[in-house]
Amino acid sequence: MDRTAVRRAVAAAGAGAVFLHAAAALRTPLGAASDDALHLLLARNLLAGGFAVPGPGGVPVTDPLPGFPALMALPVALLAPRWGLLRAAPLLAAAAALAPRGAAARLRFAAVAFLPLGAWLLRNTLVSGSATAYAANARDQADLLAAWSTLPAHAWKLVGECLGRGVLGLPPGPLAGFGGLALLAACARGARTLWRRGRERALLVSAGVYLLLLVLLHLAWRPWQSRYAFTFLPFVAVLLPAALEPLLAKRRAATWALVGLLAAPGLSRSFGYAFEGLAAPRVELWPRSAAWLRASVPPEQRVIALEPYLVTLASGREASFPPPAPSREAWVAQLRRRDARWVFLRNREARSYLSKEARDLMRDFDAWAVPEPPFSIAFSDAEEGVVVLRLD
Repeated sequence: MDRTAVRRAVAAAGAGAVFLHAAAALRTPLGAASDDALHLLLARNLLAGGFAVPGPGGVPVTDPLPGFPALMALPVALLAPRWGLLRAAPLLAAAAALAPRGAAARLRFAAVAFLPLGAWLLRNTLVSGSATAYAANARDQADLLAAWSTLPAHAWKLVGECLGRGVLGLPPGPLAGFGGLALLAACARGARTLWRRGRERALLVSAGVYLLLLVLLHLAWRPWQSRYAFTFLPFVAVLLPAALEPLLAKRRAATWALVGLLAAPGLSRSFGYAFEGLAAPRVELWPRSAAWLRASVPPEQRVIALEPYLVTLASGREASFPPPAPSREAWVAQLRRRDARWVFLRNREARSYLSKEARDLMRDFDAWAVPEPPFSIAFSDAEEGVVVLRLD
């Protein structure tokens, strides 16, 4: 196959991937993940001249860096509240980041990249007492790294979830684990191939350090979702083709068959998601509930919710985390002092990914935010899984 044919095949594959991504994205409204909503709120906050959205403890959140909100600030100013249209902005930025650049322009970027990061970590320490919430989370989960007896099983799950399921699209279970190991071995072979060529060795070293830190972070992190594979995709996208190049030169047909076999599970899931998105696109997360909040909650009153960033983004009403309190009576008194007359309840899954202190707070919320005096049901929507309580 000549270079022209290869370029055409790559262009066709890229166009197909763009279509699948755009169609599959329609099944999930933007902001459905709390992190997405937080970054959009921070982008809007930057437009107002600040960068301080309160977290569960009442102090500004410190885990999101300002770079992505700054990138999204102009698109937010132009497109809000049409959140679905914002999907194109990070994709265009990613395409620009992949544009060819010389080595000198890169190692220069590396020389100055850590300067604003250091300043930001200092700011976080001054406003919240912690350089970054990620460090605090890692300390909270340090028992996973200390428990050597359970670490192998934990690492096996990481490989299966992030690589087997997240990258290859394999079903959960042993197959995902073995598939992840095979992909890991292929990436190691690709790294060796690139190293032997003598090109981009400095880039490989920096990428290796970043990957090591990324793996350590995931080893100390309890939640397991295949979407976390996104951070590993750049390594796979570079190293896997390098691993397949020698095989392609010797056994072209067998190599393409192997590529097809590797891509089949993920493509199957992608086509399923794309069909769902085209058949039933979702523009808003809770359209009826959000519309009711906008119409019924005065702008000066606050909503209490376990996912306040989502509620704020969807409804335009200020929402905050539930306050800690020793009893239900004290909790209700705090809500009255805050002029928080509304409590937003949403069906949710287990909260094992939270710290013990946060889980205790959520358990209190579950026990206290019930339709018993002085609370009454002001709105409910069974299909959207939402109940709003009013504090009388």
